[in-house]
Amino acid sequence: MPSEDSYQILAVKEAMTFSALCTAKKVSFAPGSGYYEVMKKEDVSAKKSMVACNEETGEFLSGEGVVREKFRLGMGAIKVKPDTLPEGWTLYIQSTSSSRKLPKESTVLILRDEETKEPERKKGAARKKETTDEDESTEDENDDDDDDDDDDEESRKEPTDASDSYQILAVKEAMTFSALCTAKKVSFAPGSGYYEVMKKEDVSAKKSMVACNEETGEFLSGEGVVREKFKLGTGAIKVGPDTLPGVWTLYIQSTSFNRKLPKGSTVLILQSEGERERKRKREEERVRPAKKKSTTKRETSSEEDEKEEVKPEDDYKILSVGKDKLTFTELCNIKGVSLMHGNGYYELSRKENVSIGKALCACNEDTGEFISGKDEVREKLNLGQRTSFAPKDIPEGWTLYVASTSGNRGLLPNTTVLILK
Repeated sequence: MPSEDSYQILAVKEAMTFSALCTAKKVSFAPGSGYYEVMKKEDVSAKKSMVACNEETGEFLSGEGVVREKFRLGMGAIKVKPDTLPEGWTLYIQSTSSSRKLPKESTVLILRDEETKEPERKKGAARKKETTDEDESTEDENDDDDDDDDDDEESRKEPTDASDSYQILAVKEAMTFSALCTAKKVSFAPGSGYYEVMKKEDVSAKKSMVACNEETGEFLSGEGVVREKFKLGTGAIKVGPDTLPGVWTLYIQSTSFNRKLPKGSTVLILQSEGERERKRKREEERVRPAKKKSTTKRETSSEEDEKEEVKPEDDYKILSVGKDKLTFTELCNIKGVSLMHGNGYYELSRKENVSIGKALCACNEDTGEFISGKDEVREKLNLGQRTSFAPKDIPEGWTLYVASTSGNRGLLPNTTVLILK
């Protein structure tokens, strides 16, 4: 029976044939070596080979009759569809034609020959031993090839400063990764998505995890980092929503487009270096300090000064939490507002610790002035380098907002939040 390293998984970003995909990815394709993901109801003949992949454990099932017997699909000609197998499993069917059309945002398996597998095994071993920046850069470049077996995805190293590496998306209605990313117009490649742990489940030894601290904005990721930090142990483990301490949210890597995401949860999408660079430029534009003015009290600014000092309200939205305690995700779902990593800020309404690196925004209710950026806000409100302050420390007329990276952060009743657009 073929093992995990027997297959290479490729993402189909645009509708194309097996031949076109393998040519684009520089992958060898021989009749019978390709397996396409089941995306619709279809017939499977008695002689057709199938492969089942468990995205949670990394297990592959293949070989004559193995998948049929495991899932009691019956013998002879059968009908299958995307939900034929239990949740967590993806079904692939063998194709002998290089001209078979593959639907957009599906995946395929390519059965490697022994000559291909041996270099891949050596590459995987080398990646585990070498963690230099040069190696990580090379791996990022190779990610474009969507070589998505579990060893590749687990060895993918996120940048040391991971705060801008992820985009967080709110799941307003139960849907798949594919449907969510299509709706949000976000690129998704196998292994780039991490779903929030909302129930007890098993995590294989090879599965990658990310932990996010909603108060400090810290991300923990990389091989063994989360396990070591929270003493989760090695090998296969069980996790749940309360596995990590209260301020931490745990995310688990998914390699399947069809993984079902529960309503009210959040997901992380690991952004490419190009996407991160574009985000950094947008952030720099957002926090660019205004030109200094005279110290005399501003009465009515010229139109030009207004453009320099006051953030247009089109760039942010303030939402009222109301009398009930809600999470960021729940509030944004109710208000129909998109919540992404880094664009949600909660009102400082009690004394708390705020790290030096935490992003801040401030709004003056009297003048309408808006400022953002951790250094700019601290300077404007005379907060200095303090890491603990309360509402009484904020100058009269100003409201301070602190960045939150977690959709599950509890918002206090009768406060407000600020969402950057």
